[in-house]
Amino acid sequence: MTHVFDSGMADAQRTLIAQAITTKLQPLLLSTLGGAANGFLEAISTIAFTIDGKHDDYGIGLLESQLQGKSPAVVISPGSMVLTQAGGPGKSRGDLAIDLYIVSAHGRDVTDGRATGDAAAAISDAADPGIFAIVELVWALLFDCDLGIGSHVQQLKLHREDELITDDQLSIWKQEWRVSVTRDANMYRGITQLLLGINTTVAQSGLDPDPVPVLANTDTT
Repeated sequence: MTHVFDSGMADAQRTLIAQAITTKLQPLLLSTLGGAANGFLEAISTIAFTIDGKHDDYGIGLLESQLQGKSPAVVISPGSMVLTQAGGPGKSRGDLAIDLYIVSAHGRDVTDGRATGDAAAAISDAADPGIFAIVELVWALLFDCDLGIGSHVQQLKLHREDELITDDQLSIWKQEWRVSVTRDANMYRGITQLLLGINTTVAQSGLDPDPVPVLANTDTT
């Protein structure tokens, strides 16, 4: 019972959203099925933290540890949510922030080299095409898409793209996504028996010397 969610979903909303995004990005994942290389991402991963700007050395270090040298990569971070009351008791609407970190550690020069593709990318779809291309391909697969989770989760909206950090080891760009979700609480959790109906007997006043009871049945289901 402790893992039963009021949404009726099989798992937590952040977990399901991260899994759905991973599935949507599968066409970009490097694969050698059938003997031919397809895709170019070496990893699509999920983290439970966000990177607070280019000076967040600890967060960037955790991200590098998560990837274990895999590059290029996309890392999904379901982050903060702003909740507001929506409708009656127990009903709320949330604006969930989803940060995507696009990572490249290509050995070519750290300026133009990591931003755009090189000679290898020109002849192979499996080569690193550069961060500019990855950012746009990720956008194309996710923007306004239905994540297939249900009516509780709306389409993804991209709010901002920006460079986070570039150094000798890697470059990271960040996409800031938002998704509207509904989250309703079960207000009857502690009730063990529900009231299904009320039978009411209404008798006329003393004005009638021989009052006749009137039976009213109220169904509350």
